[in-house]
Amino acid sequence: MQNEWSTEWVMSGPYSAATERLRRALKQGLLDICFEVDLGREVRRKVGVQLAKVSVFGVACPFLLLEGLVGDSAAALFFPIHVAIAEHG
Repeated sequence: MQNEWSTEWVMSGPYSAATERLRRALKQGLLDICFEVDLGREVRRKVGVQLAKVSVFGVACPFLLLEGLVGDSAAALFFPIHVAIAEHG
């Protein structure tokens, strides 16, 4: 049995258009973005190194999140799912 822990998709177009497309798709699928972290901006702000744009979305279904946290507070380690968006080049 093989577990697949990550999947990669490539979208053409600018980074901002790709992130908006992803937001719309998640909303259509009734998934919420619980948090968003702009890692590229944080590295630039703290270290002064310019990186390509990289963000992480914390994506969750509110009902699954509730079910997981009621069952065991350690479920917070697994929910929400992290989705990384990176600018290529």
